Amino acid sequence: MAATFVPYQNEYTPAAFADTVLTPDSIRARMDRMRVLVASPQGEVIGTVAGAEGQAGQGHLRGMAVSGVHRGTGVAARLRMEIETWLVTQG
Repeated sequence: MAATFVPYQNEYTPAAFADTVLTPDSIRARMDRMRVLVASPQGEVIGTVAGAEGQAGQGHLRGMAVSGVHRGTGVAARLRMEIETWLVTQG
């Protein structure tokens, strides 16, 4: 999924880009504190999104991405719907 963000790298600070394009260690850390959903038909990761409970009943969406060839196919909408549904169940 890192390749999804490369065209936008100049729009990020170096620290923000590093926080967006994760390493194995940062993925584990994010999974410890957030709900992470992965779209992977036939075992290929084509999209991800993370979410966490925020303060005062608000939710926080983080790191949504869909690979280029799968944009426009509804993958992003489905990921967003699933994470929003989970956030609602968390209050």
